[in-house]
Amino acid sequence: MRQKAFLSAGVLGFDAMGIWQEGMDGTDYNALHRSHGAGSDSTGLYCVGSTDDGLVRLFNYPVVIEQAPHHGFRGHSSHVQNVRFLADDRRVVSAGGRDGSMMQWTTHGITKPSKNTTLKKTVRDSKKKLGPRKSSPIRRRGQPDAAGGAGSRNAPPRRSMDELQKEEALNRAMLKEKDKEIRKLKERLSRDKRKLPTTRE
Repeated sequence: MRQKAFLSAGVLGFDAMGIWQEGMDGTDYNALHRSHGAGSDSTGLYCVGSTDDGLVRLFNYPVVIEQAPHHGFRGHSSHVQNVRFLADDRRVVSAGGRDGSMMQWTTHGITKPSKNTTLKKTVRDSKKKLGPRKSSPIRRRGQPDAAGGAGSRNAPPRRSMDELQKEEALNRAMLKEKDKEIRKLKERLSRDKRKLPTTRE
């Protein structure tokens, strides 16, 4: 609980070390929030950050890779002051700074597997490239041995590198699809603006 509250309010710490990208000076992030992972439909843990360049950035959690891969969503015209997952992780709400706007983002593939056929094909292709999962002969501290040795009762479940790579491939494909949706919405909005009649004072 202490760690969760910390990540909801701060942007420092080992679990968030990878959010800092090249060229950042330590003051770029205004907020960081971790998903709740609630319910049996959850596909994992994620975190969103709000930055001074007007982006809402989505990461896998924990973010322990230096300059971790992520996707930035642009909607605000100024810096993003705050960002939060809602309780069911189905939406993210961001608050702008100078633009004074509140935006609601619908998550895709976070609370349940995506129904998008293109996304599913991308995931299948990535699984074929990764090949079968290989078991490691190295046993980490606290990880039970074949006979169920000491520490097996309290050892947390560990995820292999293959599982993390598959999850990253799924997230990248999901973010590309979301990018396409955003571009389509922007094009539709620009068309609608052109259709509006001009008024003269």
